[in-house]
Amino acid sequence: MRIYIIRRRANDAHELLDDMRRTIYLPPTRMAYNWFIRFHAKRKNIQKLHEMHDMMLQDGVMPDEYAYTKFITSCMYHPNPSRLQKLVDTATRRAYFGAKDEEHEPNVGLDEPEGVHSSGLPDVPRHITELANIHNIVYHPQACTRFYKSMFLEHEADIDDLRSEKCQPNAHIINSVMCAYTMLEKPVLVLREFQRFVRYQHRLSPHQRPPDLMKSIIPVAHIFKMALDAARVINNQWMARKILAQMDVWGVRLPNPISKEA
Repeated sequence: MRIYIIRRRANDAHELLDDMRRTIYLPPTRMAYNWFIRFHAKRKNIQKLHEMHDMMLQDGVMPDEYAYTKFITSCMYHPNPSRLQKLVDTATRRAYFGAKDEEHEPNVGLDEPEGVHSSGLPDVPRHITELANIHNIVYHPQACTRFYKSMFLEHEADIDDLRSEKCQPNAHIINSVMCAYTMLEKPVLVLREFQRFVRYQHRLSPHQRPPDLMKSIIPVAHIFKMALDAARVINNQWMARKILAQMDVWGVRLPNPISKEA
């Protein structure tokens, strides 16, 4: 199965997965599902990721942190120019010719280093801006929040309970979800996720700078910037001052110059 995926023979890999699911003696493992998740996440095949998620739940395979990180961040990460052009070309062909067989798609970005793409909402390249609804092709905020809510349901956690320790999203997940809520114009939920992130980091390291801040510098910077912007949108000066104070305590630098006047 992994060889099929590496060789971009997605249809053959999916046929093998279906055979495994029909065979009670050899059910697909979490690792096998994660191979598919990684493959489709890099290509921003959001519909395929939904299918993978449903299959895992049907087979009783609990998605781990790696899987949910890929599910959620794939909806919001900004691809490199060649991958972005590929997404645009595919969307254009589907609009005129219907669904496209992706079994033999070019190896665009397949050899990129492993890891989560840095998020935020960067500018779209100029040569793409003329296409209508480009952000609908690149970003999928509603799918992002659906995966996020599903993660809490699978952990039997209340998404509004910031004190709960049943589900503790990492910085990359929080960053993507805050991006999604920013695009959906829900500043209150942006601030909710920021407070969840801060509480979790305090639990990890109550008396010193949390290690996640050093491992995920760029996502953390975006988290604070989006929280500060959200506080100013709803004119919550108290929250803005609190965010700035936490930045000073942890030594966080914003990704772009911004006034610190609340």
